Amino acid sequence: MHAKYRALLEKGAKPEDVPSISYARLRIWASWHRWTERVEALTAGAARESEKADAQRIAKARQELREGELRLSTVLRQQAEEMAAWPIAEPKLIRDEAGNVVTILMPAKWTKDTISRLADIASKLGRLATDQPTQSVEHSGRLRITEIVADVATDGASDDDGDET
Repeated sequence: MHAKYRALLEKGAKPEDVPSISYARLRIWASWHRWTERVEALTAGAARESEKADAQRIAKARQELREGELRLSTVLRQQAEEMAAWPIAEPKLIRDEAGNVVTILMPAKWTKDTISRLADIASKLGRLATDQPTQSVEHSGRLRITEIVADVATDGASDDDGDET
């Protein structure tokens, strides 16, 4: 503020229009009126409001995404069920050159693998939309430390059950 007030005087402002060019006087006023604390409080309040608005926007976007995923999951699941009930090949009746009716099986543009992938996508979208895990992994088996780490203390010598000798 000191520099601002001094610049005003240098530009021709009247001294009575400039509150003070005394740095000491400005510091006293700042202390009396708690300018620093007030500015910090306003800044912190604005930051909190901005963070709150951002959090609300993100929450709304997440909710819209969740609802969209749930709708898409339902549609995909219905399509997979309809495809599973429909035959992979459609019979088509045509007449040959002699006038006989011939049945030709026309393949569909999808396979059982398509149904499987569609059902998997529908399941994952539905699980994402309802905050459920999309994958579960099971680990089984037993690790033997002696199979992983070399037995340095006995120069690699061990008995049949893997214990050190």
